[in-house]
Formats: sequence, C-alpha cells, structure tokens
Amino acid sequence: MSKQDRQGVRRAVDLEQKYRFGKAFSEVRVVTESATKTAEKALSTVNKMDQEAIFNILTNYGEEQGIYLFDGKLYINLEYANAGYLAADNISLRDLFAVYFDNGERLGGYIGGARGDSGKVQTDGIAVMNAAGDCYAIVTDGGVRLQAGGYDIHLTSAGDAHINSNTLTINGKAVSWKDTGDGTFTLIGQ
Repeated sequence: MSKQDRQGVRRAVDLEQKYRFGKAFSEVRVVTESATKTAEKALSTVNKMDQEAIFNILTNYGEEQGIYLFDGKLYINLEYANAGYLAADNISLRDLFAVYFDNGERLGGYIGGARGDSGKVQTDGIAVMNAAGDCYAIVTDGGVRLQAGGYDIHLTSAGDAHINSNTLTINGKAVSWKDTGDGTFTLIGQ
C-alpha cells in the first residue's frame, strides 16, 4: 500500500472515529437534555405539592410508618407516641381526641370537631364532651351550645338565646315558666 493510500486510510479511520464520537456525544447530549427536562418537570411537580401530598407519597398514604426527611422538613407517621409535652403552631385532628386520666386507664372525655345545628343553620366548630357523650359544649362561628342530658342552651352570634330547661336560675333566684299552649309562656316567679 502506498504512503498516500495509508494516509487516506488513516484519514478515513480518523473520520470514522470522529463520527462515532460525535454521534455518541450527540446521543449523550440528547439523553442529558431529556433527563434534565424530566428532572425539572418532577421538581416543578414537587414544588406545587402541599405537605399532605408529600406525606402521602413518603408513607404510601399513611400505610408505612416511619420518620422521613424531605426538603429540610421532617415527616413522621406513627401509631403511638408518648411524650410529656408537645409544642406546635398547629395540630390537626381528623377525629375525636380522647382525654384520659390515671395513666390512660380512665377516659375523661373527648375534644374534637362537631356540627352545631340551630334547626335553621348548621355550623362546624369544636366540641368538648364527657366520656358518655351526653354532656357537651360546642363552639362555632354561629354560636355556643351547652347540652346536659335532655336540656340545652343555645346562644347565637345573632344575639338569640334558646333555652330548653325546666328551671332557670338568675342571680340565685329560680325562674320557671309554663307553656300556655298558644306559643307563649307564662313566667312563674319564685
């Protein structure tokens, strides 16, 4: 083979290597660009998520318990915790919170969400009730209701008071009333 032919072959091999390198570089660039776009899209999706959505992903919608660190925030999913003191800016309860006495042996009552119903309007608020559930207080933006057995008092934010009781004591003096049957009541002073 002549010197000129050898140089031609070398140039052909060099071109082939450059072509292959360029093609590989081009493929790497395409894969890198695709991976970058995918990562940017995933990051954008994560940035739009609220903390509950992130918690659901980390814990498989609450099925997996554990402690997770994500984006500088700590997520905890557990069945039981025992602490002497808990300080938080916000605690969210999805059901009634039971209050126990005597190291958890005696139920004192419940705290949780409740619906107030005046017969005209329903409002949601917070409730405190005894263990039997027959004595409670509900506070909503529509008013306050106190219930003890079959007797109750409603005070509405509109200034109305509704009393379902046999006797009312004002300043130590009992005041009773009698239904006249015509939609009015007669006070019976004592």
